Amino acid sequence: RGFVIAPSRAGDAGVAMLPADLAICPDCMREFLDPRDPRHLHPFISCYACGPRYSIVDRIPYDRDNTAMVDFPMCGFCEGQYTAREDRRFHAQTISCFDCGPRLRWRLSAALSAEELDALRAAAPEALLGLSGSFTAAQREQCLEPLALAAALLRAGKIIAFKGLGGYNLLCDPQNDEAAARLRLLKGREEKPFAVLFRDLAQLRERCRCSEAEAALLESAARPIVLLDPLGTPFAPQVCRSSRKVGAFLPSMAAQWLLLDACGPLICTSANRSGQPILREDSAAMTLLEKEPLLAGVFYHDRGIRRAMDDSVQQMLADGPQMIRRARGYVPVPFYCKAGEGQEDAQFLGMGADLKAAFCLSKGPFAYVSQYFGDLDDLQAQSFYRENLAQMEALFRIEPEAVLCDLHPRYHSSRMARDYAERKGLPLIGIQHHHAHAASVMAEHGLQGPLLAVVFDGTGYGTDGAVWGGEFLRCEGAEVRRLGHLGSVTQLGGDASMKDARKTAYCYLRHYGLRAPRDGEEQIWDAALQREINTVPIGSAGRLFDAVAAVLGLAQRNSYEGECAALLQNAAEEALREKRVPLPLRFDMIEETDGTLLLSARGLLSELLAAAEHTEPEDMRKRAALGFHEALAQAVLAAAKRVGLSEVVLCGGCFQNRLLMERCAELLRQDGFSVYRNRVLSPGDGAVSSGQVFLALQQRRKK
Repeated sequence: RGFVIAPSRAGDAGVAMLPADLAICPDCMREFLDPRDPRHLHPFISCYACGPRYSIVDRIPYDRDNTAMVDFPMCGFCEGQYTAREDRRFHAQTISCFDCGPRLRWRLSAALSAEELDALRAAAPEALLGLSGSFTAAQREQCLEPLALAAALLRAGKIIAFKGLGGYNLLCDPQNDEAAARLRLLKGREEKPFAVLFRDLAQLRERCRCSEAEAALLESAARPIVLLDPLGTPFAPQVCRSSRKVGAFLPSMAAQWLLLDACGPLICTSANRSGQPILREDSAAMTLLEKEPLLAGVFYHDRGIRRAMDDSVQQMLADGPQMIRRARGYVPVPFYCKAGEGQEDAQFLGMGADLKAAFCLSKGPFAYVSQYFGDLDDLQAQSFYRENLAQMEALFRIEPEAVLCDLHPRYHSSRMARDYAERKGLPLIGIQHHHAHAASVMAEHGLQGPLLAVVFDGTGYGTDGAVWGGEFLRCEGAEVRRLGHLGSVTQLGGDASMKDARKTAYCYLRHYGLRAPRDGEEQIWDAALQREINTVPIGSAGRLFDAVAAVLGLAQRNSYEGECAALLQNAAEEALREKRVPLPLRFDMIEETDGTLLLSARGLLSELLAAAEHTEPEDMRKRAALGFHEALAQAVLAAAKRVGLSEVVLCGGCFQNRLLMERCAELLRQDGFSVYRNRVLSPGDGAVSSGQVFLALQQRRKK
């Protein structure tokens, strides 16, 4: 007969739910643009349906006093709405206005001359923001002045740091090639494309193709970056470099919208050196400003960010969205893992892998997967990982009964798992990398098997000490058996081989007795291979993609993870668009004495070399790239038919390749197989920790 929100108690040990950060909602956007509304132009406008959540929480229960909003006592106007049960802001913890909320501030580089400063201030009138009307002193000070100055800097070709919901971003004009090149120097990023932030769908559709499904994803409350096809060449060459896609997204907060309205689309990338965590502390941003002459200014606000998060990244496949990087907008929302049903007291910690690192904490059937941390080779990334692990444990009151880690003995995540287990006196359980990949899909879909898991990625430590990455696994419950794999090739350099595609190609060709191009270093490589110096057997789909890209002359080096594979995919997709006939290629399927299926690339590479000698280069490269993708998909189908299990899981980082994923799924479904893939999580290493937890829950249930 009535409804009341009672004062919160400290809570109990049960499952806790916290929402992810939510982008500005349509209702708040209407108020923001309405000159008659008290929150007209308020950069931090929010309500019960939008605003920061996880990034500002100190502890549960989720009350204002337990968040970064504790620093902003409500004025009478806001408190009236907060306590009025019929109001949209009834108990909206992030409520604020010009009188009581956070404020925008700025600091400019000491490297800017007095003449430059005078010119910038002259170029930053209110009209620059494209707004009209009379403004209060608070609106001028807290909104128009800082954003007009930021817009003037951006229009002048400068780079600025801007504090968003989950941390600091670096912004510059995507039409200015020189500015984008300076941003690459500042970031230490050679080739990887930059994301572009657009004001709204109308602005975005002037430069990118965008389906209704992609539009719905872009406008969702999570506001992920979505990979889209450009219309022509919409930006300067330095923005996307060799990538065919534009990473496009829409603003999460009103302050960003105003800047985009003034400037048009902006490059928006995390404020950090490549491979390091995104900056969240104001002091760190100021230190960057002092040390980095390429940075013209820092524009920030005084609301604290308790945990930093990058923007999430997705792409649209034929059967729905695919997560590529899971972070802001999705974390810490858990997914329900059926393996934990009836085990409400079960609590585990999965430490994941080293690349695209993410941990997973479980409580009964709920699996909380952390945000993306980058690669754990970086000491700052390790510190960021440990800090967030301690925070999430405390927030959700999770005390793991066991720690799960990758089998790789030299992974940083495995070392941290050992340290954690020793410190807390917990058992440490090692789980094979590709089994965990497969289990992550089983966890999402509630699968028990038996099923065939096709796991294609760059590297993963195998149970025989070799590097795996082209696996056909039979999975049932917590049990696994290796049914087949890509043929192993002795390669030089171990993990370092991931960068040098030319060396990888040479090792493949030499292993199969094929003629390899010689251009200077081959004598050293031959000697190392003969003497088995720093060599390792690798049977990896990722390395095979590198080798094929190098043989075709499409790429020689990975300046970022997966670059060669992306260029090979680009060439194949161009062949599809141009309706070129794929080069007929195939893998040889060999059954070994123990019944294991082996996919050999010898014949395929031989055909590639022969085609290279007799075909016009550009046509051959595109047709061969498409033929390679088709051959790999046909090999997956052939293996599935040989194995004879009706359910097939496709996972691993190579299945971020949309062409490969869609073609494999299409062929399998046409032949009557049920096909499953990661949906909540990425197919890459960000899902490994959830698979580790799933397998631990399965083992516990058996006991």
